[in-house]
Amino acid sequence: MKTTFSLLSYIFRMLFSASPVIALLFLVLMVIQGLMPAINIKISMMLGDAFQNGDIPQWLPLLWAATFALPIILQPLINLFQLLLNDKLTRKAQVQIMKSASAIPDLATLEKTEIHDTIEVMARESAHRPLGMVVNAFTLLRVVLVSVSLMVVLASLGWWLPVALMLPLLPLSWSTISAKHKLFLFILRHGKEPRRFKYFLQTILDPKKAEETRLFKLAPFFIEKYQQSYDKYLKSIASARVQTAISPQKWSLLYVISLGITFYYLTPMMTSSTFSVGDLMGLVQSLALFSVNSSVLAVVLGSFGDSLPFFKKMKELEDIEPEITFKYYGLPLPEDKTIRFHNVSFSYPDGRPALKNISLTINDGEHIALVGENGAGKSTLIKLLCRFYDPTEGYISIGGIDIRDLDLDSWREYLGAVFQNFGRYDLTIEENIALGSTASMNKPEVLAQAAHDAKFPLSDTLSLDAQLGKEFDGTDLSGGQWQRLALARSLVRECGLIMLDEPTSAMDPRVETELFKQFAALMQGRTALMVTHRLGSVNMLNRVIVLKQGEITEDGSPEALKQSNGEYAELWKLQAEQYEAKESSDQTALEVPA
Repeated sequence: MKTTFSLLSYIFRMLFSASPVIALLFLVLMVIQGLMPAINIKISMMLGDAFQNGDIPQWLPLLWAATFALPIILQPLINLFQLLLNDKLTRKAQVQIMKSASAIPDLATLEKTEIHDTIEVMARESAHRPLGMVVNAFTLLRVVLVSVSLMVVLASLGWWLPVALMLPLLPLSWSTISAKHKLFLFILRHGKEPRRFKYFLQTILDPKKAEETRLFKLAPFFIEKYQQSYDKYLKSIASARVQTAISPQKWSLLYVISLGITFYYLTPMMTSSTFSVGDLMGLVQSLALFSVNSSVLAVVLGSFGDSLPFFKKMKELEDIEPEITFKYYGLPLPEDKTIRFHNVSFSYPDGRPALKNISLTINDGEHIALVGENGAGKSTLIKLLCRFYDPTEGYISIGGIDIRDLDLDSWREYLGAVFQNFGRYDLTIEENIALGSTASMNKPEVLAQAAHDAKFPLSDTLSLDAQLGKEFDGTDLSGGQWQRLALARSLVRECGLIMLDEPTSAMDPRVETELFKQFAALMQGRTALMVTHRLGSVNMLNRVIVLKQGEITEDGSPEALKQSNGEYAELWKLQAEQYEAKESSDQTALEVPA
């Protein structure tokens, strides 16, 4: 109960902080509307007694009519304020969800199934749950005011009437809330299946997959998968909804029986001479209105069972404890920027080992290539440096300080990166680049220079203010252009350590060659780590680290490793043979007469 009141307090604070003026006006109107029925009944009783006495004041019928007219006049305003408040609350709730999700500093927490499902459900439900809360919160206030005011009227006719009518309503209301609460928790626990059929739907509708879905005629396959997934979800949710509808029925039956008993004992009172016409009118109206109001109260409280868990999860999302150890007010970055891995091992949360006993030193200003087969641990090493995960064993230091003891924001400001799964943002080119450093926003000369350095060609059609993305009627870039834009985003950032994970994989050879010719100039004053499978570019770097099955097998300069007859020399020879074979094939093709 204490938790429920704490949650209600959290919701009402959110409501009033979303729009204090609108919320206050809405509250006043709902209070007026909630008091009108009891005032109407009281005036009806006065009219009945006045009629019985044969002396009806002229103002009394007008006042009685006003109690009918006022709620009708206020209703359009209430509807307007309800919509306005809902818009404000929806915005606030969605912003809060975005802030809470983005505040999770590590991937280890974010990739947990329960966290992923919760965020997914919260994002989906945030479009309508706030509206339900606005409606339910203020409807509950109005219904409670009506009920309390009716209790006052009924108590004037018999002290036991409010008790007899209210007591059976309590377990019914609580049972309804509990049933709806369990239904919402069921939806949270089964968030994976809706995510699955949503994926199948989006696959068919995604323009980026249109070529394959049409060429390979994939629509029937994905539609079938969608239907199977949706049917599986409907089957599971149907039983939960049936249970939600059935579980409060025993209390509904008890409530009906208690009403019957109450009416049975009321009948002699209504026919006795002690009851005036006004008393009789007030009793009948109060009982009829109370019956309707009780039904509304049960529905509203049941709806709270839907809405309360949503806001409870939203509150919990704010307080999620990350898997990594971090400090937002930790130590500042040291002057010495030498980075060391001290016997670092790492396994992913699913148990997959990725790195084993990694010990290495990265000197300030070094330009290093990380080379190895897929799954060797190259990208994982970068993720550990970014503190998306913490090592399972060992630690990483800079200037002798464990990076876990550093201020997390300061450490990440020191880093720049182009990830394999880099972002493709449907924003302007200017915004896409400036996301790397918000300080560069509205500095076109700085952004243009970053684009130039990344070999991203600005033009009249691809100017800084050009909108990208077909969804907003913008230009859709090629894979290589998107990659160069991601590189520009990293270059505009004033970082000391830049990490490039396959930064040229989608670029054509000419652009890649031009880029690497100026690599040393671009990286001047920065430490650079580059994951690459194209070994031709490695000659531009000071040092090569070869990883195999999560362990360092070779470490040295490119020329030294070529002579060592190790893993790197073998990979180099294989790629050299491929290039030689291609050149020989191209030359043969040129010699064939037309």
